[in-house]
Amino acid sequence: MLAVRNGILGLIGAAAALALATPAAAAVTVFTSQAAFEAAAGSLTTEDYSGYAAGTTIADGGTLGALTYDFVGGPGGGVVGNFYNSTSGQSLSMDQSPAGFDLGDFFYAQQGVRVTLPYAVKAFGVLVNTNLPQTNFLIINGQTTFATAAAYDFHTFTFLGVISDTAFSQVGWFTSEVANVAEIQYERLGGGVVPEPGTWALMILGFGAAGAALRRRQAAFA
Repeated sequence: MLAVRNGILGLIGAAAALALATPAAAAVTVFTSQAAFEAAAGSLTTEDYSGYAAGTTIADGGTLGALTYDFVGGPGGGVVGNFYNSTSGQSLSMDQSPAGFDLGDFFYAQQGVRVTLPYAVKAFGVLVNTNLPQTNFLIINGQTTFATAAAYDFHTFTFLGVISDTAFSQVGWFTSEVANVAEIQYERLGGGVVPEPGTWALMILGFGAAGAALRRRQAAFA
């Protein structure tokens, strides 16, 4: 009986090691419809910048709300603005001038932001105020997705969202032209994140160890 139990534990240990050594390749579903993304993702947290005054600045590597922002390709730092149309009246831009918030504050070509989330998620979307025909890019787990907008006005929005079968806690976004970020959406904690194979294996080992300890304790009192 002891040999059988040891054999089972050995198989579980081997499975755990394999799962940890060979992570599953991520399968990513891309959405250009915000409504479809919201329906598929379920419970979401939305950051629309409405709670911050125009001119609120974010240092490179700084936080705003629950998110941490690292600005890429520009002078560094971001600013909340209200010059251009947004779903809430406010949007996020690259702070282009040390003189403070002004009409020149946009994300320009090849500029963007890396967002660090407060926990790992499998769903993330960004709504962008399109000011020129441009392409938006999202980078998660080393994979790049994109959506193109052909409009040229201050009142058009482009949505790009992804749902992955592999959890992530950092997302990179950048644009090919001129844009502002109107909204960020991400999966709410407890909103359906499924543990990865390695996590399942460790959980199984933990349950097995707890069960073994309980049996030993019961034998000691028998």
